[in-house]
Amino acid sequence: MSKFHRLAAFVLLTSLFITSCGKQATDPSDDSGSQPAPSRNGSGASGSDASSARTSGAGTSGAATGRAAPVAVSQPAVKNSFKEITSQLDAGGQLYLYLSTEHALAKLTDAIDDLHKMLSPHGGMIGQQMGIFFKTLNMIVAESGLTAISGLGASAFAISDTLYRNRVVLHHYQDDGDGKLWQMFGSEPKPLEMLDLLPANTAIAYYADVDAELMWQWIKRIVMSTGVQEVQEQWIEMEEGLDDQGVDINALLGSLDNSFGIAITLDHDEKVLVPVENVNLMIPEPAMFAVLTVKDDTFFNMLERSFAEDDVDLETRDNGGLRMRVMGQKMPVPFPLQPAFARSGDYLFLASTPQVIERALAVKGGAPGLKNTDTFKKLAVDIPETGNQFHYVSPGLAPVIEDLYRRVVEEAGEPEFDTFVDLMHFEEFLHGYGVMQVTDEGMVLSANSNHMAVSATVLHFLGPVVITSSAILLPLLTRARQKSFEMASAGNLKQIGLGLIMYAGDDIEGGKLPEKDNAEGLNELVTDYYLTAGSVYVNPSSKRHTSGKDNEPLTEKTCSYIYFGGLRDTNKYPSDSPLAFDKPGVPGNTWVLFLDGHVESLQGPFASCEAVIKALDDRLPKEHKQWYLDKAKAMDERRDKLEY
Repeated sequence: MSKFHRLAAFVLLTSLFITSCGKQATDPSDDSGSQPAPSRNGSGASGSDASSARTSGAGTSGAATGRAAPVAVSQPAVKNSFKEITSQLDAGGQLYLYLSTEHALAKLTDAIDDLHKMLSPHGGMIGQQMGIFFKTLNMIVAESGLTAISGLGASAFAISDTLYRNRVVLHHYQDDGDGKLWQMFGSEPKPLEMLDLLPANTAIAYYADVDAELMWQWIKRIVMSTGVQEVQEQWIEMEEGLDDQGVDINALLGSLDNSFGIAITLDHDEKVLVPVENVNLMIPEPAMFAVLTVKDDTFFNMLERSFAEDDVDLETRDNGGLRMRVMGQKMPVPFPLQPAFARSGDYLFLASTPQVIERALAVKGGAPGLKNTDTFKKLAVDIPETGNQFHYVSPGLAPVIEDLYRRVVEEAGEPEFDTFVDLMHFEEFLHGYGVMQVTDEGMVLSANSNHMAVSATVLHFLGPVVITSSAILLPLLTRARQKSFEMASAGNLKQIGLGLIMYAGDDIEGGKLPEKDNAEGLNELVTDYYLTAGSVYVNPSSKRHTSGKDNEPLTEKTCSYIYFGGLRDTNKYPSDSPLAFDKPGVPGNTWVLFLDGHVESLQGPFASCEAVIKALDDRLPKEHKQWYLDKAKAMDERRDKLEY
């Protein structure tokens, strides 16, 4: 972190501390003070303090107890939203939190101004950039409604051994709801109609009210208010680019009805085979759909025009009030993928297959869906039926992901990967159902989850990101596994190269290498005790070859490398003359050993020896090209005997 950033952070925090904590102390003789507001369960004071107050009696003096007598107060000296927030929390559980923020946040813009003034002596380009930064930051803070937040509350109450009822409250007073933060995500709770579209096998779902037009116009206003010509021009170019593509952004945003949702389903009755970095995995058949509420056909027509301009064949599947367009051909992927979009009533669907849309509409029409499942009913206990956002993550998702990881690890056969999976603690993987309500006093999240309030909040706002990230980790894990195998193969070839150099060195006059090809030629390194370790002759990625025992004669089954016999280390072009490489069909990149002992990687596996030689064509010595090509073709004709 630069000195400037450290100084800026220090001054900002100091300003907040001074403005929020620098109040004059209240005179203890004054009748004003602070007193706990009643908790949600109706008690005035809480814990041991309340019990002490009830049992001490009027006759007990401070002198008798050795402590100062408590001062009776009726109102807090400093206004706060304790009562408003805690009335919405569950007392007596595993977590109970209240934090007053109104006095600190009310001075936030002042603190930003103070910081700007302190740093204003900087002139030139740096001073100008700082001015733009602080001006923009203050505008965002002032217009967002962030300074109107009076407090934050959270509670967690265990309703079973594995489930917590969580409440998180972000509060502002009724007259302070003009900020964009309080306007963009709905104005009042409403029926969660998207729940009526979710199939019973839904694994992940997220829904939110978002005023896209308001958000777009606010961002545009901020960009245009910066005074930075380059940024303003980029925004204008973006809008013009959309217009050139036939997208009237104002008409498009005006056609949206300010809510969207996304859902992923997993069909456990249908399994699909998915290759992930050379590991074939059987997984429940996945499907996905997004849904937006719309006022008219603007978005639908725009999509239809876009596909037509790209010469994509669309199949029309209209049925009554349903307008649906489906790509004419299925995508070449291991699971069903035939993108479709449709409009039915106020809903616009974008889906991985037309069948997903049909299933969602069937649930809407009365077919059993997620709301009818025992799992959802358990998670929905005491959760509001109206709101402006909701999230759902199935408890059945974690076992599916864990099973995939376990099978990848089993294929890898590497203990360190097994430890890595154990550390992920899939049994603690977040799941739950929660609803966010926007009211005239802020936002309230109610969620039942296997984790307490903080995690439940993360699940609500970052759930889709976290889950997607964990899915991304799977190919990363297998890629890391493959990379380690490839590096092991490179090490094997380097050892083979050293063995061959020693072999040739013993032929002082001719520098001969083993004359025979492949395993038969490399076997001379074993029989003459140059390199006797059986594991060195097999790429660990290969599924067709197994390591032989040390000092055991090599066969094509115990050797996963092609070797070109008959070369000499007196060759004029040792750094460009390939000597050995991974057999075709071995997963991953192909490593090549050259005559001088160095190794290089060629992108991707190859189907034949001829293909490997052709990939090296631009660097092969001209006088040797045909020799290599003839040898490669001869080996390919015996590929079955050579075990590739």
